[in-house]
Amino acid sequence: MSSARLSGDKALPAWLADACVLLLVAACMFWGLGRPPIRDNNEALYADIAMAMSRGGSWLIPHLDGVPYIEKPPLLYWLMALSFKAFGVGAWQARLPDAAAAWLASLGCIALGRRLGSPLGGRTAALIAGTALGWVEIGRTILFDPLMSLGWLTALALVVLAEQRESRALMRWAMLPLGLAVMTKGPEALVLLGLVGLVQLLLSPGPLPRARMLRLHKRANMLNSEKFKLLSIHDGGFHGCLMEKQREHLRAGRSLQCPLGQTEWIPCRQEHVSGEACSPLHRQDPSR
Repeated sequence: MSSARLSGDKALPAWLADACVLLLVAACMFWGLGRPPIRDNNEALYADIAMAMSRGGSWLIPHLDGVPYIEKPPLLYWLMALSFKAFGVGAWQARLPDAAAAWLASLGCIALGRRLGSPLGGRTAALIAGTALGWVEIGRTILFDPLMSLGWLTALALVVLAEQRESRALMRWAMLPLGLAVMTKGPEALVLLGLVGLVQLLLSPGPLPRARMLRLHKRANMLNSEKFKLLSIHDGGFHGCLMEKQREHLRAGRSLQCPLGQTEWIPCRQEHVSGEACSPLHRQDPSR
């Protein structure tokens, strides 16, 4: 009896265990974040677009070398541009939004575990995900995937909680992070969440019977939610505006290709022409 009480007294408090996991994940994501230089691939391309925004470029239409670049939605560019404005231009500033999103995913695992009454399960999920080599590598690279994954997982967590509590409000609030995921990488987030919902409806693993689950989704009006309409401008007005700008450049006879390609990144090409100083992100010799 006394030994059991003694072992219970020595148990690590739950909040301290969560803090240790989050500190470990933070070390994996943020330690030496700016040490490797920006690579001459998509990292350089995305950082170039964000730097143009932070230096007075259009925040609605991403531009690369003065030409509209409509390959991806703009959320990552916005966050990188805000990071440049807040902390200056550099490698770690460019990677900060992705690293923060990867860390927040672990925080979300812990929060969901507590909400579901399984803090140990949430803590374990946060530890495994936050220290997995592949996830750490992606989180420390300028990519759209960490942000999209964070938005999609947050939407999925809200849907799970909404089904357990039969809450239409939570179901509608799930559209907010889902819309942000769409604004990060496009409609893939919709497809992923739809596939999960389909499997759940077919297998009915949750506490709700299938008919009640369908009724909850229908009442929540997920796909017609006004929150989702406002945040999904990527599929309508946003892309329409970008395509119109692209057609204007084509009619003017301007090339839509990067003049130097993607094998060499010089993020301030126009500054080189005018003789001004180059950005600290520039890792190449301008004489090349």
